[in-house]
Amino acid sequence: MANPTKYDTGWFTDADELTEQIGLGYRDPAQVQAATRLVDAFARRGGSGVFTKLERAKIAAGLKKRLADFNSFNQGDTWLCGIATFIRVWAHDFPAQYVQLATDLYEKGEGRLANQPKYAGKAIKPSQALRDSPPGKLSNGKEFDHADWIVLASVREAFNNVFDYTANEGIFRIKAWNFPRDVEGEFKAAGYQKIVNKADGLKCQGYDNLMAATRLYESGWRVILLINSRLLSRDKKAVGASALVYHSNHWVGLNQAITISTFNGQNRVLPFSVYSWDGLYTVPRWNEPLPLTTFINSYFGFVAGHV
Repeated sequence: MANPTKYDTGWFTDADELTEQIGLGYRDPAQVQAATRLVDAFARRGGSGVFTKLERAKIAAGLKKRLADFNSFNQGDTWLCGIATFIRVWAHDFPAQYVQLATDLYEKGEGRLANQPKYAGKAIKPSQALRDSPPGKLSNGKEFDHADWIVLASVREAFNNVFDYTANEGIFRIKAWNFPRDVEGEFKAAGYQKIVNKADGLKCQGYDNLMAATRLYESGWRVILLINSRLLSRDKKAVGASALVYHSNHWVGLNQAITISTFNGQNRVLPFSVYSWDGLYTVPRWNEPLPLTTFINSYFGFVAGHV
């Protein structure tokens, strides 16, 4: 591990005091308004679509919610974390293309993951099994948002050449697994012109990798971190527990620059914001500095993209 001499001593006990960049940056109101008009036109057309278990009105309402808050995508009780973290940033950057994909999927049974018209993107054509599948469930047992399901599930299936994706994710959730190469492929398909893949699902990454991720984030890149989900546990003992084998199992969207500070001779990660599951969370959840070694034991790198 490199010596983090860039950062001095002292640390914050309140994340609100930090001055690092937070969030995904500027959103063009005109683009959001254009996307909203597409949703309104979709709702007015009426009629059923090719996804037999989904409803047009619920899709329209869900799209409106996501346009209003790009941090509200909800993967529910599924393992679609890699897809949700990517779709969050893509929908923020290209809201009209996001809405177009969702509405085309419902009405035509296919669409394109793309950004500007000059990029062809990737064809998204859900299987009959997916089109006939009920939406997944939220962690509270309620129904998955129809707008989230039609996009997240369809994009997940498009990057899996082995399995059709349905609400039944299969043994060990194998249909939902999202590897670093998949997240890289999602960025490429959506027309992000610069992509960095520095993730390894089976090997902990170090300080230099973490600082590379935060430098890209500060430069306007969209950065998705691969971690073990225990970093988001409310249980301090669980976060710091040792393991015979360290492994990744979760993707989160970086939402704040990461700062390393030294306190009493120990390097620590100051609390920072990420998108996960259904909204924004602070790492660690108790909002205090976390020993860098503890963080690294659950950190497996990142994938980043820039338009």
